[in-house]
Amino acid sequence: MVNSKHLKGITVLGIEDGQQLGTIERAYLDPVNRRIVGFAVASLGGFLQPELDRLVDAEEVHSLGPDVMTVTDTLSPIGRTINARYAKLIDLNQLTGRQVITEGGTLIGQIASVEFDEASFRLTRFEASPGFFATATTFPVDHVITLGQDVVVVANAVCDPSKVGLDTSATPAADLLTLARRWYEETSVASSQPRSTTSPST
Repeated sequence: MVNSKHLKGITVLGIEDGQQLGTIERAYLDPVNRRIVGFAVASLGGFLQPELDRLVDAEEVHSLGPDVMTVTDTLSPIGRTINARYAKLIDLNQLTGRQVITEGGTLIGQIASVEFDEASFRLTRFEASPGFFATATTFPVDHVITLGQDVVVVANAVCDPSKVGLDTSATPAADLLTLARRWYEETSVASSQPRSTTSPST
């Protein structure tokens, strides 16, 4: 799986000649099919060069790994699919930070990252964060009802970790603070109680 947090900056090479085209700058998402349809590749030409030199359709990608994305031919990528459907696509960078609410009206947080399969480019799960020092919520893509322009609407089941297999291994900082206070209060009460000086009866 590929996490959107680690996508930007991945080197892009031609599989046939090993020529470096640049690095991944952004990915484009089809919100209807829940699939990454292509990538924008930043040029290596320097500071004065255009930020995005080339568009690469997903069909033009040979493989996508944690460090390198290879394309079938360094001359062929032209991003025909991206150009034809650009108005209906979502920049994955812009999806990050979008609010997540349940269909029942509960605010989950904001999109922190998106994961997708490196072979099919289909989305697999989302991560939503309610803010700093709080446990993020992860949920599968099939719990997403709407990838809207302003918000992401998800099923009510996202609020129930037992139903969607959410990661609940981390303990929120607030809960840790509560536990620490409770321990302090209990030990303080125990230590402040006078000890009995009466010998046990025999």
